[in-house]
Amino acid sequence: MGSQYILIAGAMLILSQTSLNVRSSMLQTKDVSYQNEAIMGATAIAQSTLREVAAKKFDQKSIGKKITTVDSLSAVGSLGPESGEAYPAFNDVDDYDGYIRTVSTDRLGDYTVAVNVHYTRKDSLGALSGVRSFMKSIDVTVSGNPHLATDLKMNTIVSY
Repeated sequence: MGSQYILIAGAMLILSQTSLNVRSSMLQTKDVSYQNEAIMGATAIAQSTLREVAAKKFDQKSIGKKITTVDSLSAVGSLGPESGEAYPAFNDVDDYDGYIRTVSTDRLGDYTVAVNVHYTRKDSLGALSGVRSFMKSIDVTVSGNPHLATDLKMNTIVSY
């Protein structure tokens, strides 16, 4: 009779251990699922932001005018919103330079979106250029969500 109790206790121990392993596996699957959902959400936010910015006019000085030389474009140091301009009334690409906003979602909480705009060169697309050019790089970073393991970065280049 004593050996049966030992067998029952051993079976209970194995059952408990199996139950803990299954629960741990389920929790890991749930974490991975949240991470995947956060990545998809961040990607959608970044793509939407890129589309929004790229849909604007190339430069403040090109609104209603034709620009033929880069010297007619906004100076490198003056990228960003013009005096009195505020989101959502931005009217050109570089108004978004330095723009930060919070996007709230019902399921996963908040994301922080940061936009940087800079001139870029033909020979090194995406690289920061210290001079005006007919190309601008739009860089979007999505961060701040607890389920997002690393910041998500996307960029696109627009040209005049």
